[in-house]
Amino acid sequence: MITPVDPPSEASVRALLDQIVPGSTLLALHPTEDGHYNVVHILEINSPSGEPARLVLKRYINDKLVAQKARVEFKTLAWLHDEGAAVPQPLYLDEGGTHFGTPAILTRFLPGQLIWQAADHPSDPHAWAAELAATLAKIHSVPWNATAADFLPPVEPNLLWFLNSGVVPDYMQVQPNGAWVWETVHDGLNRRPPVPTAFIHTDYSPGNILWHQGRITAVLDWEEAAFGDPAADVGYCRMQLSVRGMRPAADEFLRIYETTTGRPVANLGFWQCAAVARPMFRPASRRIFESPAREWLQEFIADSRERLAGTG
Repeated sequence: MITPVDPPSEASVRALLDQIVPGSTLLALHPTEDGHYNVVHILEINSPSGEPARLVLKRYINDKLVAQKARVEFKTLAWLHDEGAAVPQPLYLDEGGTHFGTPAILTRFLPGQLIWQAADHPSDPHAWAAELAATLAKIHSVPWNATAADFLPPVEPNLLWFLNSGVVPDYMQVQPNGAWVWETVHDGLNRRPPVPTAFIHTDYSPGNILWHQGRITAVLDWEEAAFGDPAADVGYCRMQLSVRGMRPAADEFLRIYETTTGRPVANLGFWQCAAVARPMFRPASRRIFESPAREWLQEFIADSRERLAGTG
């Protein structure tokens, strides 16, 4: 098993390029910030015609399901890209780890940078929230059918893992309203009204979105994609914005999303509660329980209570 400090060998990269882009020349390899479950390098190449180009090599590591993650991400990107969603174009899937000893995918490079705060948008905060919402609405509008279930898992096991023990886990029990959140999700699991199935990112938040000249160029990191209730993405993104002190942006995000889709988000209170459970896991590694994020989280829980009371 490789580690994040192991770069891909140039020989392996060249062998892959010979297979994908015969006649191209590798100029440089640039590492990006490593994730816990993957390692990403940008490849600078000259195409066979001599034109410079960039590709992105993503290798999956440190997980028993690396082959599945590579397959899920590649096939999801292919489906969404064909439908015009803002995702990188996938070029090659090495599910068996033939070239690098671990599963990998190759995609086209898209320019952009992360914009973590609405106030950092070059135009205005409302444009930032509106772009987030419109991009997610586009993803959720991509036609889904049973063929996608061949490579995508349902969203519930992916995001409701904290229910598996059948009792409130200690890490939620010790947090304010943690037991209430667990009980609400547990009791509401089989009471939700059915909704049309969609592609779900499961981690749609500013840390996975590239911007260029004020517009979103790519939504990244689809290795844990799933299918199911669109409110799962909406609720999680609203939680991420709220605990960063951007409640107005979170509300604007929801308003634009509902305007774009033409309908209110069903089951939002339920999925907001499910989203709250995630930062309660291993809180020592997160700052969400430090002030003022701690207070913002409680405000978000209160918002979820109100939505559930109104069956929203």
